[in-house]
Amino acid sequence: MGASMISNTTSKYLPIFLFLCLCYVFLPESIDDAYITLRYSRNLMLGNGPVFNMGEHVEGYSNFIWMVVLALLGKLGISMPIAMKLGVSSPAS
Repeated sequence: MGASMISNTTSKYLPIFLFLCLCYVFLPESIDDAYITLRYSRNLMLGNGPVFNMGEHVEGYSNFIWMVVLALLGKLGISMPIAMKLGVSSPAS
């Protein structure tokens, strides 16, 4: 009975442990497209509008609502890169 209980506990917590290990490994990584959105969000937050470079009005983002959400979070003092990594208010979550 003791071995069965250990096996049951292991099978219960192993997926959680593996998930946390993957988070530890991949959380520092980011896709460069995400930083394009962050640049647009930063400029929007600073009042420059949704532009990558000031003076160049090119729509280079592919996720308007996420850009606006990140800009609003940045305006509230929340770190946009951290909010992006954690998926705070992400349309996908």
